[in-house]
This record gives sequence, C-alpha cells and structure tokens, in this order.
Amino acid sequence: MGRPLQEILEAEVDAGGVAHVEASLLVEARHDGTLDERRAGDPFDREAVGHLDRRRIVLRRRGENTEGEKIRDAILAAGEEFGLVPVGSRAYATNTLESGWIPSPLPAVYTGEKMKKYREWLPASGYEATASIGGSFISNDIEDYYMTPYELGYGVMVKFDHDFIGREALEKRANEPQRKKVTFAWNPDDVEKVFGSLFRPGTQHYKYIDLPLSNYASSSYDSVMKGGKVVGLSMFSGTSYNERSMLSLGVVDPDIQIGDDLMLVWGEANGGTEKTTVERHKQVEIRVTVSAVPYSQVVRESGYRPPSRPPM
Repeated sequence: MGRPLQEILEAEVDAGGVAHVEASLLVEARHDGTLDERRAGDPFDREAVGHLDRRRIVLRRRGENTEGEKIRDAILAAGEEFGLVPVGSRAYATNTLESGWIPSPLPAVYTGEKMKKYREWLPASGYEATASIGGSFISNDIEDYYMTPYELGYGVMVKFDHDFIGREALEKRANEPQRKKVTFAWNPDDVEKVFGSLFRPGTQHYKYIDLPLSNYASSSYDSVMKGGKVVGLSMFSGTSYNERSMLSLGVVDPDIQIGDDLMLVWGEANGGTEKTTVERHKQVEIRVTVSAVPYSQVVRESGYRPPSRPPM
C-alpha cells in the first residue's frame, strides 16, 4: 500500500533542506468514511474523518515564510498518490458552503453602552470601521443584522458559569424558539436566468453572480421570503463543484422546515449601492430550497448530525 504520507513528506522535506516542518497524517479514508488503521500515523481526531471524502488529506504544517514554496511543493508531491491537487485561493473558502460555517456575520459591537469603550478603542482603519454590508435586506436598525450564537449554530458552546458581555440577553433568549442555521440550495434555472441577462442588449441585467464565491461585501444579508414576508437571511453564497449546485448559508425563522421552497431576493434595491463591488443592476427573485447543514453529500449519506444544545 506504499509508505504513509507522513514518511513521504518528511523525506521530501529533508531532501529539500526545509526546516521547522510538522505534519500530522490523516490517511486515506475508505468509501464509508472510516479510517484505514493500517496506515495510521500520528493520533488524529477520528470524528473529523467521517466528514471528509476519500480524496482529502489534512496536514498541520509550520515553517519559515522563506521556505513556503519548498514546503508547498513537498506537500503536493507527497499527496500526489492521493489525488491532492491545488485548487486556487478563490476556491479555498467554498468548502464552508458544504460544511456549514458562516464566516462573516456583522460584528455585534455597534450599539450598547457596555461596548462604548471598546468602540472608542477600535482603530478607524480596523475591520469594524471599514467593513461593508451588502444584499437585499435593508433595515434602519443595525441590531437587525446581529446574530446570536444559537442562530449561528454555536449554542452548544454557550455557558453561563462565568460573566461576559451579553450574558443577560442570552439567558433571556436561551429557551426561546430560535432562528436556525440552514443551507439554501438555489434553483439552477433561476441562476442561469441571472447569467443570461448579461447577454440581452438594451435591458438592465441582474446582479452579477461571481464564482466560485458570490459575496460582494464584508457581511452579506439577502432577504429570503415566503408569502411576501422576510423569513430568513442568506449570508454567504457561492458554488459547490462537488455538489454541482449554487448554495448559500443563512438563517430562517423557527417555523421554516427543511425542504421548504422559498424566494431569495438577489441584488440590491434601486439599482444598487455605491460600493465599488456593485455594478448597476436590477433585483431578481431566485427560488431556493431549505436544506440541511452541513450540506455535503458525504455528510448527508453518513447520517451525521451536528450536536444538539445541552440543557442550561
């Protein structure tokens, strides 16, 4: 079956004179998602193995910046037999569409007296000062863009055994019905309609869907509608080549169920804002199906479910 990946990588690194490299081996997983024990290297979290398809290899690496290219070449060479290939930096973040992590909700720091000193301490050039909001959802209340840990799927991490800013508010909401994190699977015909509008002279096109990631602001908020009412928010969108689908992550009201068909409003109102990432366009409704988180076929078919929130 060949040498373990770690041995191959270390040999390549030693031969290339690369210093300060560590690698923890995640060996090839079988079709059923289990670990092939005969090729096990360093101890590894087996729970993670079930969420990976058989072609993925996970490494921890540390090295001097000056040795970056040598380290990268050694890793690619070591992983060649496993089908390891570079996919490009723009594709890097698309994995979150399948795994279900929402990367960039708006920081909930812009209101509240307790956060005033923190806001005054923040630099004018920092993320909180320069970050942008984009999408079809519009509210005059900045707190409508805030998310709770429960809505983002972090309820299992909330503990009330210590003091922290926002504790009182979270305690009040802990046992209330919560919006829940979901995946929205976009209707492919509606996605094609958006791209088709680019090739119709004399008409205003819809907001361009950039690929593989379609976010055009630091924090994205697109309205998801049912019967003319906002019942959810789409917050991170792009395409999954593995799933052959346009997906987005977001939240929906407690009464919305997996499998429900909703409408996502794509694009900004009134031709778009003046952000440099926004061209003149018109809005369009895109049909979406409420789907599970994580969305990955491997995870769905393995029967994996995220951990439930423990009792308070």
